[in-house]
Parts: sequence; structure tokens; C-alpha cells
Amino acid sequence: MLRLRVVAVVFVAGLALTPAASWAQDSCLKTACPVGAGVQTTPDPAEKDYFYACQTEGQSAYVNFVEAAIAVSAMAFAPPKISPTTGDPILQGKAQARLDQLRAKSGGKTLQEALSHCTKKTTPERVTVIQSVAGSDQLLVRDTAGAQTWMPKGYAEPAKK
Repeated sequence: MLRLRVVAVVFVAGLALTPAASWAQDSCLKTACPVGAGVQTTPDPAEKDYFYACQTEGQSAYVNFVEAAIAVSAMAFAPPKISPTTGDPILQGKAQARLDQLRAKSGGKTLQEALSHCTKKTTPERVTVIQSVAGSDQLLVRDTAGAQTWMPKGYAEPAKK
């Protein structure tokens, strides 16, 4: 089961989904992680915790939002209904509107299409911040091999020197 800290979502006033990773004190959601800074990704293999790193900001936001929505359903012991058209969980109200908005921004029509541009990250690694957009929950990072991907800020903490 995925750790609540990172992947699960919380219904905020019943209207929207917010990554629970934002509760992590040291994550880049709470602590400044400026361009050029080294950060440590924080999936926990012992907890089967993971996130997706994707080619675009929109793909990362969409895929990780869907994963979080599915995790919430699992915690409630109620499997989500899945759209046969998009592969997304079927949500309600503003949460569904947000999901639809994220899918549109991802540039894809289905979850599988977006996932095809992402890599599941299951182990911690040190990366460098390339871009941190104000108002976004995503970071553009470069790994030690030079590959650039977008990832959730909630899965990154400033690297210890």
C-alpha cells in the first residue's frame, strides 16, 4: 500500500484533490527548491511508495493526480469506477473537473497515453532543479545522467550537504 504522506490525496472541502505530500515538512512544496539546487527524491521502496516522472509538466501533474485518486479509493476499500474512454477513475464535482483539466493539459486523451511518456520512480535519487514554476506542484529536474523530467514537488526535498 502506498504511503499516505506522498501519494494519497485529501479531499479539501470536498471540492478538490491535493497531494498529501504537501504535509511533508521538508518537501519542495513547503521549502524553497530554487533552480540549480540539488534535491533528493523521496519514494520509499520499503513502503512500496513511488511517483511518476514525465516528459512534460502536464503529464506529471495528470498521472500523479490519477494515482493519488486511486490510492484514496483503495484506502476507503472501494475500488474506483474507471472510465472506459480515458482510463481515469470517475470522480465527482470539482475533483472531476480538475481531473478533466489536468488530462487536457497533459496533451493526451487517455491515462495510458500519458503514462507512455512517464517513468515510475521507486528509489530515491539526487537530482538538480532546472525549473520550478510558481503555482505549480511540479519541478523540472535533471538526473546525474543528464535526463530531464517533470516530477511532483512533494517527492523532492532539499539535498543534505
